[in-house]
Formats: sequence, structure tokens, C-alpha cells
Amino acid sequence: RSIKAFQKLGKEKGPYEKKVDELISSETFKTIKFVENQQFVGLPRETLLENIVMNLEKRLMDCEHLKAICGQFQDSNILQILKYLDPDYWNIEEVDVPWRAAEDELLVFNDIFNYEIGINDYRDFLENVLKNSQKYEIPKSVQRAKNIVKTIAVNSAEVESGFSKLNIICSGKRSRLTVSNTSNTMTISLIGPSPKEWDPIPTVKRWLRINHSADDARIKAKKIAS
Repeated sequence: RSIKAFQKLGKEKGPYEKKVDELISSETFKTIKFVENQQFVGLPRETLLENIVMNLEKRLMDCEHLKAICGQFQDSNILQILKYLDPDYWNIEEVDVPWRAAEDELLVFNDIFNYEIGINDYRDFLENVLKNSQKYEIPKSVQRAKNIVKTIAVNSAEVESGFSKLNIICSGKRSRLTVSNTSNTMTISLIGPSPKEWDPIPTVKRWLRINHSADDARIKAKKIAS
């Protein structure tokens, strides 16, 4: 996504650059004479963007990063397998229930990600998409598979970020966290919403409903005893 954004900037100016050009040519700055600063010369725009794209492409994950997987599944196109989970890549006219070609590829998905997508769930998923391709319900096992795909690090920068977050979560004070809790925390940290976007009210209400509150009878008893 980042590479495409920089490639697009190479073909045309971005919204902020266009806004600056509009302001310079507007009546507000009409009487102001702009002089090029010879001391601070700007970098060549096209060359800069080309180098950014080139270096981002170098950081993309390829078979050299995935020797074990590429050797084990050398006859499979992993990206093609993932497309069977995204209706945007389907030719709806060719899709039928059951979709045997997709179900065969799901077996390879199970081997790669060590997660099994229920065949019946996948067929329900197909039927829902065929009924309404704009708004459809995703069965639980298919949704979890889509979430697993989102956790794949597509470049070394994301891998480094993941290990950095893992080191923060698995600190000495949190050494009692189980593997499941650590995995859930990592998932939330990597693909979850930012703290600013998270609404704690529903979670707090659910927490209060199960008596985990300061008004809990057990806590009152402790206060009385003390």
C-alpha cells in the first residue's frame, strides 16, 4: 500500500502539494515575490520518490525470507490461496457452491497456517456472498482465517515492529502471561484499533455485570472484616 502511494505521487502531485501551488497562485500571495533558497536546495522530487519505492520494494518479503515454506509448498502460489478468502478477487459468475477449486486450496491454507477452515462455514460464506456481494455475513472460522492473514508481516519493518511489541509485552513483570494471553495481546497491538478509537464503555459495562466491581459482596466482606 505504501509503495503504491509513492508510485502515485511520482505520477501526480499529492493534495498538500496541490494546495500549496493553489495558494501561491492565489490573490493572497499575488504581491509576494518567492525567491529560491540557494543554501537549502530541495531534493529532486522524481529521484527521491524512485529511491523510496526501490528501498521499500527491497524490504518486501520473498522466498528468500521464507525458505522453509517456499520449499515445502513450491507448487503453490500462496497469494493465490489468500484470494479465495477475499470476494473482491473473485469472478462471481464462475463461483458456485460447492466451489471445489477453492476448497482444494483451503487444504493448503490449513497446512501453511496450521488452522482449519470449516468446509460448511466456507460454503455458507460463498452463499452469503452470492446472495449479496455488497453486504454479507462472514462465518466465524472464515473470519478468524481472514484475521490470521492480516497478521502476516509483508516486510522486514513489520517483523521488527512485531518483535519490538513482543519484547514490551513479555517483560519481567508480565512473566506470568500465558501463551494465549500473549498471542491475544500481540494481535490487538498489531492490528487492533488505536487507544484513541477504542471505546471502553461496553467492556466496562460487561465487566460490571459479572460482579467484578468495587461493590462486589466479596469485597464488601473484606472491608467489614478489616
